[in-house]
Amino acid sequence: MMLIIDRFERNSAVCEAEDGAKIEISRDLIPEGAREGDVLIQSETGELQIDASCSMLRRRRARALLDELTKDDQPLS
Repeated sequence: MMLIIDRFERNSAVCEAEDGAKIEISRDLIPEGAREGDVLIQSETGELQIDASCSMLRRRRARALLDELTKDDQPLS
C-alpha cells in the first residue's frame, strides 16, 4: 500500500491512498522525520516507511509544474 501525507492534524496524519481515499493515521505510526508530501509504503511487517526516492520525484514534478505555471508571470506595476 502506498500513502501520501496530505497534512498533519493534532495527533494524526491525514494521508491519501492510491484510490484517492483519505485515511487518518496516528502520528505514533508515522516514521520520524516524515513531512507533508512524503510517500509512505508499508513494509512486509506492516510498518510504514518513507519512500525517499518517490517523495523526491513527486517534489521535483510539483516544482517543475509550479515553475511552468509561473514562468510568464510578470509583476504588476
